[in-house]
Amino acid sequence: MNIRNTLTKFSVAAAAVAICLVSVSLTDAQSNRTWVSPSGDDSNNCTAAKPCRTFAGALAKTNAGGEIVVQSSGGFGPVTIDKSITIDGAGNYAGIQAGNESNAITIQAASSDTVVLRGLTLNGLGTGSSGIRASTTVAALHVENCVISSFTSAGIFPGPTTAVFIQDTVIRECGTGISLVWSGIKAVIDRCRLENNGTGLYLLVGPQVIVSETVASGNTNYGFEVDWGDLNIERCVVSNNGTGIYSTVVPSPNGPSIVAVSNSVVTNNQNYGFRQSGTSVFYSRGNNTVRGNGTDTSGTITPLAGT
Repeated sequence: MNIRNTLTKFSVAAAAVAICLVSVSLTDAQSNRTWVSPSGDDSNNCTAAKPCRTFAGALAKTNAGGEIVVQSSGGFGPVTIDKSITIDGAGNYAGIQAGNESNAITIQAASSDTVVLRGLTLNGLGTGSSGIRASTTVAALHVENCVISSFTSAGIFPGPTTAVFIQDTVIRECGTGISLVWSGIKAVIDRCRLENNGTGLYLLVGPQVIVSETVASGNTNYGFEVDWGDLNIERCVVSNNGTGIYSTVVPSPNGPSIVAVSNSVVTNNQNYGFRQSGTSVFYSRGNNTVRGNGTDTSGTITPLAGT
């Protein structure tokens, strides 16, 4: 037996196997940044040169904490998020359509995960359930510069998410614009528009929420409704709703409801501008403009000191 030839053949075979393994590893490796494009293919590795076609395809090839970037305008399909991720429209039209009682974006990530959604257009086509819906506890949800429309349930339903930040976002023609129904939520809503929904913003089960420089208009029932929670409204416009701002305490589940309104315009609401009922507490600072509503104030409106 020629030992030298045998060893040489073995070495060549081993090298070939190693090359194959490296090739498979590189093919399957995830990236910190991936790309999607209407001309892409989910069999690609989602680089800028070879983008994927859908958000779901790119998510599978993106590391936790990474980002998916839209390379050119198009629709990229519903996605279920299971890790920390940023999805960024990058100034392009980045659409998701979701009809037939489905969600555009479902979040099923871990309690330590952060999800950032930026520059997306979500359309429920009048039959989709929610634009953004979290079904697990997530550390933080950031929604920035999005347009969400035509969902039968909620535009944004963060579920048991701990920290919610929504800014520069339009939500229209949904059952509820933003539905915050969990005691652990601390939310900031800034420079948003809640238009032509059933209710613009709804609070239950004790969330703590600050809303600033936001317009709630054309909502059939309420611009802002608090059935159990703490809501501070600053520098907002609340107009042309059924009722502008409503605080109450529902029979079950129930807890304290507190609303404080400052430096805001509440006008042309069909039924009431401010409405307080039950054991809820409704504070109004003297710098508010409340006029031209069906009834400007109802219930006990407590003056709030300061300017």
